[in-house]
Parts: sequence; structure tokens; C-alpha cells
Amino acid sequence: MIVAVLFVIVVIALLGWPSSLYLFSQVRRLPLTGTQQVMFYVCFMSAAMLSVATWLLGMRAGVRALEAMGHRTS
Repeated sequence: MIVAVLFVIVVIALLGWPSSLYLFSQVRRLPLTGTQQVMFYVCFMSAAMLSVATWLLGMRAGVRALEAMGHRTS
């Protein structure tokens, strides 16, 4: 449960910062700088990769647990 909470906190941080940066730039009517745009995409890609990695690790652990119980997987 602690790892799940940490996952949620990290994803919120990775998605919250660029979202707020974009919102503030829209309110101030200022374009994002090149560095901000790069960081924007890096954060979103990191969140996506972390989500996929977490899903894969969870699925593998589940398959191993089923195999340890004697169930066969396709």
C-alpha cells in the first residue's frame, strides 16, 4: 500500500507541475519557453513510462503468484 501511495504521489507531481505551468502561461498570455516545453513533455513521458512499468510489474507478479498456486496461464 505504501508503494501504491508513493506511485500516486509521484504521478500527481509529474502531471501537476506541467499542468499548472501551462495554466499559468495561458492566464498570463505568455508562451512557454523551449526549456519549459521540453520539461513539459519529459514529465508527461515519465509519468506514462512509470505507469506502464508499474502495470507490467504488477501483471508479472500476478502471473508468478498464479503459477505458484498451480494454475497454468496461456
